[in-house]
Formats: sequence, structure tokens, C-alpha cells
Amino acid sequence: MKFLPDEVLAKILTRTGAENGDLLFFGADSAKVVNDALGALRIKLGHDLGLVKGEWAPLWVVNFPMFEWDEHDQRWNALHHPFTAPRTDDPAEVQANPGRCLSRAYDMVLNGSEIGGGSVRIHRQEMQNTVFELLGIDAEEARAKFGFLLDALKFGCPAAWRSCLRPGSTGDADGRGRFHPRRDGFSQDPECRLSADPGAGAGHRDAVARSQHPFAPHALKKPLSAPAALPAGERRLKRPESVLVVIYTAMDEVLVLRRRQPADFWQSVTGSLRWEETDPLAAARRELREETGLGDGVEVVGCDTINRFPILPPWRHRYAPDAVENVEHVFRVRLSERPPITLNPAEHSEYRWLVRAVAATQVTSYTNREAILRLP
Repeated sequence: MKFLPDEVLAKILTRTGAENGDLLFFGADSAKVVNDALGALRIKLGHDLGLVKGEWAPLWVVNFPMFEWDEHDQRWNALHHPFTAPRTDDPAEVQANPGRCLSRAYDMVLNGSEIGGGSVRIHRQEMQNTVFELLGIDAEEARAKFGFLLDALKFGCPAAWRSCLRPGSTGDADGRGRFHPRRDGFSQDPECRLSADPGAGAGHRDAVARSQHPFAPHALKKPLSAPAALPAGERRLKRPESVLVVIYTAMDEVLVLRRRQPADFWQSVTGSLRWEETDPLAAARRELREETGLGDGVEVVGCDTINRFPILPPWRHRYAPDAVENVEHVFRVRLSERPPITLNPAEHSEYRWLVRAVAATQVTSYTNREAILRLP
């Protein structure tokens, strides 16, 4: 507080209504870092102090920022995806002030968990070109990555590309796997998991936007927990199924690891299943041993949580062309105290033990963040 002038302190006290004995929490950094840190702290204190109420509290979240600034790469990124429409219809306004531009995206949240969301799509070529330009995507890259969608846009926005509040549509994704556990009073339920649309496939896609790669037979007929029948020459590709292992102590400290590539990517223990592995728990134990040196006497507990998320463009080359999403099995390890950690120097450069609220803001992956905040 010694760095704040008296007039600033007076305004803070007036605005918050704080009195003697009250405790105010501050953060000093970029808006994103402060919001993430104080948001995690608010959730942590709410649970610790018994302030979380049991009644249903659904709400809509709107007015998301259109872009977020990447300090490391010094560039703008799409907060939702590059086809989300801005609230303004003027491309010049978007170009002039991307940091203040809001998007037509929305989420439905129930008791702190997203159960649905989507966005209105860009339907004018001029606006789409402006967004691509801000994101550093030139015409050649746009054609290579999104050519089939851009061709569809020429014919008018197709039905499967429009936003509509209908489960399973392109504009909205519902979270029934998160809804039912909360309806029944549980934080998690192994029988209520997010899963891919069983009707997905070549025949389910929009005829105008047509996919560049059909699904391979092994991807449609075999469960992800079984080894995929890939030819030997393709086994160098990563399997689109992984494990996430969160390690924490009785003092509520969480272990986070810093990857060598990409730089400044922090995470818990994570890794892909090998093609011959059939048991995610066995894979979790292997990754734990390889990345931290922890093995004998350490109990790995399944969290009954399975996350599904799309494989992002920077990692596409590591997977088969028909792999569109990764399936992540979540585990946890609770230790009485900090053990010695032996890193794999090929994968990680350093590690830290952080209190839970801080660790949740340090990790890069949103599924990693959720797994940390849900620790018992």
C-alpha cells in the first residue's frame, strides 16, 4: 500500500465501503493476469469460507472481447475463433481499435460452469478479411486452412454455419455432460461426460462446406481407449488421447512444470497415450514417472473426468489428418509433503510448487486450470 497515494487509498475505501477489520485483495499486472488470479482467489475463498450456495444460478455471459493480445508473440489472437462476428459492422472500426472490440459470442453458465455457448458468425467477406489481417493470417494461409469455409461464404452463409441456439448446431455447443451432475447435486459424475455427436461423420457435414479429410474407418469403429489400427509407418504420429495428472500436497500446493516447447507453457504432468496402451491409468503412472521421477508408493486417483477439445492448427502436423479432437483423462496425486522432483530435461526446464489459486492462473491450458480448481 505504500506505493499508493493517500487520495487513491481514499477513493478505494469509498468505492468498496471497506471499514476497520475488512480485508481487500489487490493484483498488479496485465488485466488478464489480474482477472485470472483474483478470480481463482475468489473461488477458493468462496469454498473455504462456506459462501458457495446450493441454489441454481444460471446466467448468460455476453460482450466477450473479440481479441486478446499475446505478449510473448506480440500479436493479436482470436479469443473465441477467427469466424466470430464483432458487435460492430464496420471493418474500419475493428481495424482501428482491436483491443476494445467486443464479439457476438455468448456462454450460458450454471453455478460457475459453462453448460453452453456459441457465437454469431461473420457473414461478410470484407469483415472476414479484416479479422484475418489482424490475426496475421494472409490470403495464402487462409486459403490453405479455411478454403472450404470461405468458398461456402461466397454462396451466402450456409445453414450449418449460422448461429442458432440449437444443441448440436455450429453456432451453439451445449454442455449436458456438465448440466446433469449439477442438476442432481454432484460436482462430477462419471456417467455424465462430454462426448462427440454420435451422428458426426462425412454424411453429417454441410454439403457446401465439405470437409477436406474424411474420417478413417478405425476412428469410427474403435473406442479411443483401444489401440488404433494404424499402419506401422503412421505410428510416429501422436495418438489423439492423453492424460493429465495434477500433483498437490496436503498444504494445498500444486506442482507445475514449464515446457521447453512452446516456451512459457506451464502445465501439470501430461502426455499422449502410446498406440499400444489400453489403460489410461497405466499411461498416467508412466507419464508421472517419466516427467517427475515419482513412481513407487504414489497413488494415482482417477477424477472421473474426460475432456474433449479440438486439436489446434500449430499441432495438426503431429496427428493423422482425420484426427480432429483430443480426449483427455484427468487424474490427481495427493502427497503429504513436497517430494524430490526429477525432471525430464528434454521436455521441461523447471518446476514450481504454487498455492492452488496461483497455480490455476499459471497453467496455460483451460482444462488444466479447471482440474486444479476442482481438487478436493
